Amino acid sequence: MSNLKDRRWRRKGLDRKIETPSWGELAFGKKLFNLRHMLLAVFTSGFISFAMLYQLITYGHWEAKGAKVDGAVGYGVAFFLLVIFIALLIATIKDWRRG
Repeated sequence: MSNLKDRRWRRKGLDRKIETPSWGELAFGKKLFNLRHMLLAVFTSGFISFAMLYQLITYGHWEAKGAKVDGAVGYGVAFFLLVIFIALLIATIKDWRRG
């Protein structure tokens, strides 16, 4: 929040630091709620990498603005994104266990 908005809230007697937890924190717990951005990144990267691999295996290529990408380049990009997904997953699990 900006400093101007903080000042306006203080003038009105409102404290922006709420003591009661939000509905997300109540539903998922404090640990998972704090990891919500990492979990979104894990699910997004996993969906994209598996969708690319599925399209490569099914059709033999994927298209990027009309250009067909196949063979070693297509599999290289797909597996690179899969490695990023696995690294994000491992980092999320480590952070969840530690936190």
